[in-house]
Amino acid sequence: MGIRMMIEMKYPWLEATKQTWKYHQIPKYVGIYGFFSFIVAVGFGISAFFIPKLGIVSIVVLAVWLMGGALEMYFIYYTIKCPNCGYNPTRNKNGKWSGEKNLEGKIKKMTECPECKYKGNEPN
Repeated sequence: MGIRMMIEMKYPWLEATKQTWKYHQIPKYVGIYGFFSFIVAVGFGISAFFIPKLGIVSIVVLAVWLMGGALEMYFIYYTIKCPNCGYNPTRNKNGKWSGEKNLEGKIKKMTECPECKYKGNEPN
């Protein structure tokens, strides 16, 4: 089994429904931006002691990072849905968000939609 096959099999239902990017790409980019924005914000924050207007740049960089985090949560918890019936696997039975560890396990095990049994082929 090749490396590509192993990666595709990690989240079979997400891969079959073409939603893997929502679960992996968005958080990866927000995390990378967050790392670099922290470094930039600290640099501008220290520079703000000498040039006070640079403090605003630090605040803006961190605000954009926080908005990216909110966007990440939106993509994971609101847009991952069954294309056939609209079932949202990121929710618990009581309708609240699943925890990160619980969500990871749930999505890894999914091979079809628990509601309508959609496997990523043509809708019923």
